[in-house]
Amino acid sequence: MKKIILIFTLLILTLYSSANASEVVCKAYDVKCKMNKFTSDTKEFQKNKWNKAGKKLKNAIGNNK
Repeated sequence: MKKIILIFTLLILTLYSSANASEVVCKAYDVKCKMNKFTSDTKEFQKNKWNKAGKKLKNAIGNNK
């Protein structure tokens, strides 16, 4: 019984811990919110990677001259 109470308490603490203030928190079955969050995260990731790739390409072209 003590193990069950301990596991239940740990589960509650991990599920309801505070989230980062800038992070968007969607409800469990809010598909629209989750899809918007996924697309915005993907756009940011791709933008960062494309910028890094562009800088590497410019450095490679600049070093070859």
